[in-house]
Amino acid sequence: MTLLDAQLFINTIDELGDSVTVRTVSDTTYSDYGDATESTTDSTSVKCVINDFTNDEIKESEGILRQDSKRFYFKSDRTDINEGNRIIFDSITYEIVRVLKGQAQGSAFIIEAWGNKT
Repeated sequence: MTLLDAQLFINTIDELGDSVTVRTVSDTTYSDYGDATESTTDSTSVKCVINDFTNDEIKESEGILRQDSKRFYFKSDRTDINEGNRIIFDSITYEIVRVLKGQAQGSAFIIEAWGNKT
């Protein structure tokens, strides 16, 4: 991909992207009874482009994805897009199960996050 194509994709995120909340899970503790308590921080109004996986893509993913999974594309300056964190879109929470970084001419320009509905 050329830098011009990369910039076009970044502009698409800025202009046409959906707003989501990114929830960073920083610490999980467990009570004596096994109940989990998480420490989280939310970043609201984060722009991204959202796509559904096709049925063929879900079949080929070796069990990582479910039918209600989504693919989220963020600009490369996001530091909170990591496996285990969550993305909230349209009042539905998706746990990030895979993160891929797209590159153009040797530098990262896009972050692709795969999310499973929780």
